Amino acid sequence: AGLAHRQFVCTKLAELVDGKYRIVSQPPIVIPLREMGGAQGLSADEVESAIHEQLRSYRSTLPADRRRWWLERLRRVHALAGVAPHP
Repeated sequence: AGLAHRQFVCTKLAELVDGKYRIVSQPPIVIPLREMGGAQGLSADEVESAIHEQLRSYRSTLPADRRRWWLERLRRVHALAGVAPHP
C-alpha cells in the first residue's frame, strides 16, 4: 500500500494524542486496551500483562528465524479487541 493509503488508514484508526498516535475507540468494533480492563473486571495492568503473556506464548511456537525477526523488528505499542466482519 502506498503512503496516501497508510495515511488515510491512520486517520481512521488512530488519533494523535500528546504527539503520539493511539488506537481510536469505536465500540463495539474496536476497543483499545486502555478501555478493556473495566469490562473484564481487571485493571489495565492486568490486561496488559495477560496480552504480553499471550504474545510471549505465541512467539515461543515460532521457528527460531521467525522468532528472531519478531524480537528484532516488532514493538508492541497498543493492543485492541476487535470484531472482524463475516464474509
